[in-house]
Amino acid sequence: LDKSYDAAKKSYDKSYDALSKALSDEIEAYQDAMEKKIDQINKEYTERIKLIDEERYNRIKSIDDQIDALNEQADAESYLASKQSYETKKAELEVKRKKTESPCGGETRT
Repeated sequence: LDKSYDAAKKSYDKSYDALSKALSDEIEAYQDAMEKKIDQINKEYTERIKLIDEERYNRIKSIDDQIDALNEQADAESYLASKQSYETKKAELEVKRKKTESPCGGETRT
């Protein structure tokens, strides 16, 4: 009976060890697969974030460029308005000066 018990125990232990090893290998393979999947997800996430950041940068740059163009246009318009105002004032003063001059080259007082 002891021999049969020992043989059955050895057989059971071998089966248990084999099953335990197979389960450990399966768990390890599953963990490796999950780690690879997580790495892949992280890479895809990083790439998407890069694309989003690049798109955001390009949008902001485009808006900044539009703002710069509008500022340049406003500056040009302001400069032209100033110049026109200056020229108008200069012409008015010239007319006023000519009116105050006498035909002989001297000034008359009004």
